[in-house]
Amino acid sequence: KSELSGVLFVSLIALPACAVLMLTGKIQLAVTVVCLCVVSCFLNCGTVLLNCANIHFSKYGKNATAAGILNAVASIAFIFVNYVMSLIADNAGWKAVLQTLFALLAAGTLIVCLAVPAWKRFVKTKE
Repeated sequence: KSELSGVLFVSLIALPACAVLMLTGKIQLAVTVVCLCVVSCFLNCGTVLLNCANIHFSKYGKNATAAGILNAVASIAFIFVNYVMSLIADNAGWKAVLQTLFALLAAGTLIVCLAVPAWKRFVKTKE
């Protein structure tokens, strides 16, 4: 029913997987690959939000507006994050990239936790 609840579920699974990734080099390769797959599933949750969240604005006649804003913000964020992560990798190494990814994932999980109740009220009021 709620896209954000699904994202929260996946992020709560991806958070420990990302923490395990910081041990890369000390853990088995298979564990690293599984953790990378779990984290990349979370990173693709944004696509779910981009494709599904805007339909809730159709009652207000703002479906296309919401889709445009979400796509624009996602595109800008994609460019910014790739640039910043490459700078971090070049200047501080991959361990710093993994630590930054963990911090961003933790912050994202917290934001989604705080947004779920408001999103559920918004979806409920549109029905």
